[in-house]
Amino acid sequence: MNPTIISKSQFIRGKKCKKSLWLYRNKSDERTPPSQKRQEIFDNGNLVGELAQKMFPDGVLVAEDYTKIAEAIETTRAFVREGKKFVFESTASNKEGFFSRIDVLEKNEDGSFNLIEVKSTESIRDYYLDDLALQAWAFIGEGYEIKKTILMYLKKGTYKTISENSVPEQIFQFEDVTEKVFERIDDVKKTGAELLDVLTQGEPFVKIGNYCDSPYECDFKEYCKGTS
Repeated sequence: MNPTIISKSQFIRGKKCKKSLWLYRNKSDERTPPSQKRQEIFDNGNLVGELAQKMFPDGVLVAEDYTKIAEAIETTRAFVREGKKFVFESTASNKEGFFSRIDVLEKNEDGSFNLIEVKSTESIRDYYLDDLALQAWAFIGEGYEIKKTILMYLKKGTYKTISENSVPEQIFQFEDVTEKVFERIDDVKKTGAELLDVLTQGEPFVKIGNYCDSPYECDFKEYCKGTS
């Protein structure tokens, strides 16, 4: 993978631990496979994403996978030119080398856009704001005027009852986090430059710490235990 291209999920990984990002890009086979519990979380997240799309019946999907960034960017542009109001998995990249796929890109009447990020949790976590800040930076860099950034997440008490038959209107809530997100963009730019620098060097040394398990367990923790 081009060392000057970083996705938003890789950015979040790298902010948590620079070594984890380096390993992901250079020694991905050292990752610990997800546990059954972790896999269930992933699967549930995919289901929540599918349910979220039902909230926007006129939406269209950018179907290219993560290996086809340029094609996904062009498909997104094409849908926007066609006047589509909701575009799922919209993709954008800035000149600094960061790209993003937002769950829902919403076009406003005035030609501006809203970014809607879907989360399969019942509360907002701090790093979600960094996630959206990186995405806003990428889309602004692509030339989109971003008016709002919105988190779409689950209502209290719904997570354990999610199923294919769940009614989207009954399980989701929205929160406008635009102000908090835009306040973070400068910090995201600074961190991004640091991560690009990390990827041009050798494997960094980072001690095992609490951050290996928070806010989620790193899939390189066992590797680091064996090499520290």
